[in-house]
Amino acid sequence: MRSKFTAVVSNYAPRGRKDLNRLVSQLEGLVDRILIVINDDSCTKSTLQNNGHLTIKRPNIGMNIGAWSEAIQFCDIDSNVIFLQDECTLIDSRFIESYTQKFAGGKVGMIGESLNLKWNLPWEKIRESSLNYTFPVSNTNIENRVDFYLSRFRAWGIQPGLNGLHLRSLVWAFSSNAIQSIKNFPFGSTKEECIAAEIAVSKLVNQLGFEFDQSSQKPFAFFEHSEWEKHGFHKKLS
Repeated sequence: MRSKFTAVVSNYAPRGRKDLNRLVSQLEGLVDRILIVINDDSCTKSTLQNNGHLTIKRPNIGMNIGAWSEAIQFCDIDSNVIFLQDECTLIDSRFIESYTQKFAGGKVGMIGESLNLKWNLPWEKIRESSLNYTFPVSNTNIENRVDFYLSRFRAWGIQPGLNGLHLRSLVWAFSSNAIQSIKNFPFGSTKEECIAAEIAVSKLVNQLGFEFDQSSQKPFAFFEHSEWEKHGFHKKLS
């Protein structure tokens, strides 16, 4: 039996709707339902519209993870959910079959198109690496990434696990059981908080008893992203 899928597509209003319309057009006829979430700098309160697809317009808080989180309450409880940035492009329409197969055993609750393997190190090793740069968190306080991220995890009630491995927040799919257990995503108000949230969601999935996995052995097997190289090691050079 075919699994039910809802797609949630996030958009940043100043970028316009060209990418959004293209991706929505690609998804139509493949998924059971499409929700659109628009982050708008001029918006002060979330509003709902229905112009063929339910559209949520909201203040631009939390970047795409904040947008995706707001849509969870509108997803059907018996549906798997795939969250996408509108900069993504569908390259293989068999993603539903592949994702469904991974979800079938019940162990995998989250699938993405790109694992961040650079962070597949124990936290103490990351602390000693070049990944652990420092940055200002206020006019008088400077922190390193590891201490800051771990502090955010504690604030969100999320265990960091043994390492920093996580799925990049470009494409995330969740089984219906996993997404209903999560209910909402942590998200931040600054760049570094948003990165912490990206890592935290994978850790939350583990904390809830599920595994997370890349959709295929190679990254970007079903969706690619305009900013990322296909090999998944880094963004495209500008």
